[in-house]
Amino acid sequence: MTKSDYRELSEYECAVILQLLAAIRLPVKDYSEQLLRCRVREIDYRDNYGSIKFDPERSLTMPKPAIVEALSQDRDGIPILVILHARAHVVTELEFVKADGSPLIERPHPETFELDEHHTSE
Repeated sequence: MTKSDYRELSEYECAVILQLLAAIRLPVKDYSEQLLRCRVREIDYRDNYGSIKFDPERSLTMPKPAIVEALSQDRDGIPILVILHARAHVVTELEFVKADGSPLIERPHPETFELDEHHTSE
């Protein structure tokens, strides 16, 4: 993987991340600038429907390690889990997982998320 494989976050990805950060009561306005400098790439696996990996040198930093999860539903009613992974205070991945493994019909809308936070140890 080269640095040229990374790209800027899309508007949709930014909206998802900001919604997840709000769930753990982080001041979203403090992260807007960080989001502009982030670089990400698609994760290489067969059933990837929008999951991205962050360039560790151009990622978000968080005050605590955490995994933030949001639950939504696709148009067919199948649950979609959206997970923001942070390790050692650095966001590493944004993952979209449909419960039955089928392709997403529609990307989940951040305003529909049911949110949950899990702290992890360093």
